[in-house]
Amino acid sequence: MVYAADIGGIIISSLNMEKIFTAFPEQNPNPVFCVSPDGAILYCNHVSKVLFKEWCYEQGESVPGKVAAAVRDPHMHGSVEITTGGRLYTFTVVPVSGESAVFFYGNDITEHRATEERLEHFSRIIEESINIVFITDFDGKIEYVNRMFEKITGYRREETVGKNPRILASGETTTAQYKVLWDSIKSGKTWRGLFKNRKKNGGIYYANGFITPIRNGQSGITHFLAIQEDITEKIAAEERLRYLKEYDRITGIINRAYFVELLESNLSDLKMLGDSAVLLQINIDDFKLINDSYGYSVGDQFLKNFADFLKDQVKELDIVYAPPRKTIIGRLGEDEFALFLFARNEREGRNAAETIRQAVERHRFLNGMIRITVSIGIALFPEHGTTCTELLSRSSAATVHAKEQGKNRYSLYRADINYLKQAHAILEEKQRIIVAMEKDLFIPWFQPILHLLSREIHHYEALARLMTPDGTLLPPSSFIPTAERYGLISDIDRIITEKTIKKQAELLRAGIIISFSMNLSGKHLGDAKMLRFLQTVISESGANPDCLIFEITETAAIQNMSSAVAFVKALKEMGCKFSLDDFGVGFTSFVHLVEMKVDFLKIDGSFVRRLPESKRDRILVKTIADMARSLNIKTIAEFVDRKEIIPLLHEFGIDYAQGYFIGKPSPLFSDKI
Repeated sequence: MVYAADIGGIIISSLNMEKIFTAFPEQNPNPVFCVSPDGAILYCNHVSKVLFKEWCYEQGESVPGKVAAAVRDPHMHGSVEITTGGRLYTFTVVPVSGESAVFFYGNDITEHRATEERLEHFSRIIEESINIVFITDFDGKIEYVNRMFEKITGYRREETVGKNPRILASGETTTAQYKVLWDSIKSGKTWRGLFKNRKKNGGIYYANGFITPIRNGQSGITHFLAIQEDITEKIAAEERLRYLKEYDRITGIINRAYFVELLESNLSDLKMLGDSAVLLQINIDDFKLINDSYGYSVGDQFLKNFADFLKDQVKELDIVYAPPRKTIIGRLGEDEFALFLFARNEREGRNAAETIRQAVERHRFLNGMIRITVSIGIALFPEHGTTCTELLSRSSAATVHAKEQGKNRYSLYRADINYLKQAHAILEEKQRIIVAMEKDLFIPWFQPILHLLSREIHHYEALARLMTPDGTLLPPSSFIPTAERYGLISDIDRIITEKTIKKQAELLRAGIIISFSMNLSGKHLGDAKMLRFLQTVISESGANPDCLIFEITETAAIQNMSSAVAFVKALKEMGCKFSLDDFGVGFTSFVHLVEMKVDFLKIDGSFVRRLPESKRDRILVKTIADMARSLNIKTIAEFVDRKEIIPLLHEFGIDYAQGYFIGKPSPLFSDKI
């Protein structure tokens, strides 16, 4: 009997219905097949036939193991996954009610599963990322944070989901700045910047990162992704290095290098404005007696006390004169300080100098333990000079004159102050240097540098000495300043480096392997002639470049960093090594470590010699050692003159030590300490 059905106004007979339902599985693009309870294949559509051929099964035969296992399942429901031909299929198992048959409806999920696995992989990457990651909805409510977010901020995931990122606000970012950020990302742009955020416990952390929009399929923005790198330690390290670069470690006021930088900057402004100013150079009379009488520790305490006293005097002077800019105060040397007074004329400069002189004379420092006097030199801008060099040299000459007149007084610079005497002395020194070079009287002496871990001498530093015709040996301090002033330092460097390199080659031929370090002024870096000279001497002498270390001094003299880097690279390619001298004071810079890829870093002796007594010096040395270690740079401590310093150097991880306790400079070599 044939039945008919009215479906939506269309009459379909039962016969037609049967044809339609019969055609459905055959025309299905996905695999469909039917299996008897004993596992025989009863039916398979054209897609399934392809699969069965790949499995080497034919209709009427038993199905593969996974399919058979699903048929034998007493519950006869669920799904089964089968991989074939590099594709992954999932089959829904459907028992036919009242019939001894089970239908399997398949679906190719290869791409879907790959997508799921990629998402899971990306999710694990984000969750385990070393960076802070969080996601907000369009309105800024947090929907997800990773583990690093929890670790850095101290907020647990359940505490942050649903909250606004404002919970991290440090209070230092203005509403206007936040508006710029949100306007940017809501317009579809990526925002990048530095974040200063507050942790749950109130602490501050710095993060460098970006916020980018997440779009849906229709290009509409639905969420925002924020990724941040925690740079708190990096910021702290940079601040410590900036402090070391700009401020005097003992007094806490700006050092000579930064004072000069500020002075040059302000002089440029004063020239344009036509204003006047006064430079006072203050020298503590007989400061050496304080160190000799009470020791360096008390001497340092006094200097800090004196600097604080000067700052108080400067504040009072600025209140009285009300200058347009505050007075700049700095430490120029061991017992030398300087004040740059804005908007002052000669009379006001004299009054300021006398006020400070009297105040120092009346004051008792270190709770009444020490009383001192000062000699003050005055130089006027623009009368006595319009450059930093001119003003400093002329205020220094005036200070010397004040001391020569009996100390405890001030002196205004005059063009005739002691100049003839000074010029004559300098010319004599210059002539002595020239004669010494002509007669080959410059010789290297060698000071050992100890490897602290092995307790063996690692290498020797070659130090210049001048042997006078009468046999007197002069130290570098007696000829280096004059040599630098008259451009003779390059010749001395050439003599000492050539003799040292040839000495290394001579010892090498005798079967003795010794490494040497040699000083090289920063002004030589980038000098093509000096580079060719060193390359030639190394090659022709037969020296081993691996045993040669060049110590870079006066890094502020470097004129062209790119040329300096090329100079260093050329010698390092030969096998030579480089060391940065006197790190932490003067003109050394962090950039020299990074760009020139130095192998050794010499920690200035002023940080080392008082390590047992000074907690501050211990902190500074440890900081420098940790920074150098992170850059894979070996450290050398200078001025190690007593055994009490050695355990502290071991504690801080310092690699090498140099000083009188290790060994004094000598023309001879020894592997013992």
